Amino acid sequence: MERNRLTEKQGACNCIKGLDVTNLHKCSNQALICKTTDKLSAYEDTGLTPERVAELAAAERDGRLLELPCKVGDKIYRVGCERTYEFTVVRIDTGENILRLGNPGTEDYTSCFLDEIGGRYFLTPASSAAS
Repeated sequence: MERNRLTEKQGACNCIKGLDVTNLHKCSNQALICKTTDKLSAYEDTGLTPERVAELAAAERDGRLLELPCKVGDKIYRVGCERTYEFTVVRIDTGENILRLGNPGTEDYTSCFLDEIGGRYFLTPASSAAS
């Protein structure tokens, strides 16, 4: 079904194209219908299937879901004595909770533990400068 995201002011009758909404304008729950439609649209936009959502929820409930602070290719910053160093995340070893950092094209590589993010290593230059 084609979606048409509209605001509550524009009326819930217009929230979903192709839906028979002849008597919807009499409904006292127009705001609820629009909010529910927007939530469903946001879920559909993720591309996740209901089965995948259930798998992720079970993994989180069981403590098997690891939320990473960054992804491969992201920049990480470390404050040195005289300057801030920038590294690129080149590999993530979840078994050891280690980020492998480097500058592709150079021999400049290092590692940091995930729990060092926010301590010695930062996700933004501004955060590293504030430390």
